[in-house]
Amino acid sequence: MVTSLNQSKDCQGYTVNLTSVYYDGPTLYVGYSVKVSAVSEKEVPIPEWEVVDSRELTRYSFTNDIVNRAQGTLTGVLSLRLHGDRPKSFQLNLEAKKIGTIQSNGELKFSIPVSREKIAPTLYEGSPEISKTFGDLTITTRKLVMTPTVTDLSVQVKGPRAKSLVFRVEDSAETYLDTGNSSSRPYMESYLYHVSLPSLDLNQTPYLILQAGYRQYVFGQDKKTYDLSLSTKYPIVLPHLPGEVQIQGINALPDKTILTYSVRKPENQMQEFLLEDGEGKQYAPLSNYPKRVDRKTYTYQLEYPKVALTRGSKLRYTVIYKDGKPVEPTKFPYEIKIPIKK
Repeated sequence: MVTSLNQSKDCQGYTVNLTSVYYDGPTLYVGYSVKVSAVSEKEVPIPEWEVVDSRELTRYSFTNDIVNRAQGTLTGVLSLRLHGDRPKSFQLNLEAKKIGTIQSNGELKFSIPVSREKIAPTLYEGSPEISKTFGDLTITTRKLVMTPTVTDLSVQVKGPRAKSLVFRVEDSAETYLDTGNSSSRPYMESYLYHVSLPSLDLNQTPYLILQAGYRQYVFGQDKKTYDLSLSTKYPIVLPHLPGEVQIQGINALPDKTILTYSVRKPENQMQEFLLEDGEGKQYAPLSNYPKRVDRKTYTYQLEYPKVALTRGSKLRYTVIYKDGKPVEPTKFPYEIKIPIKK
């Protein structure tokens, strides 16, 4: 269950507030917000968080995800994935060490009691036990657990290069899901991967497709950055990028900016686009994972903070070249379809 918090502290013009904590067993989530104490239009810097003096936590991975940025405020979620044995109860001690260039000097320390008795409800749990062999590599999906905040997929891999795999997960709309909080460890002459995904709508997810491949290391590469004026007419094909990428339009809403683009094949949906306003300030998307908005075509959208679009606004993108040719995305040749039986 979600437990509301209201731990608030001030430091040199910023107010940091822990808003909620959610524990679903393997992962602990802490919601927080940062506000500029005085009225200001400046963008709030991302705080640098650390886990401090929590001796019960011996093995974990830690991420800081930004949920929203608006004028003078920032909200985010801290995710701690606990590996191995998990303590029944413990005190989680967090500290925001820095906000931008400002050192907190111990003024932003927080302590949260956590208990395993407060476990989030499981929406779905299954053991697909689907195994496929690709040459000397055997991939087996072991367990799939869905909760209101996270989806966890356990995958066992056997083979001489088992520990070198990278995974990608695609939903039934052929949209790639965020796997940024995943982990792996040796397990009985194999490797066990925990592929962590966002929460999914059980009614809208009849199956998942697990894709695996080996990360490409391109040496002798050359990067080039290109700019596209946002005052042009749409659609427009972006030169140099593989996959026939077309910008379909850009929409400035009161609280955010939405960029719409299409690609010829779904493997080209992941793009690194920056928006630049007329004063040269650049904006990254709120999430690197786009949302597919058209089932008939491979059309996607990325959301950005509110950007003041003027005549000098640009879209900036980078192309990586090898031997004079654009480098194609990493290949994921191994696939397993995982049905979700309700």
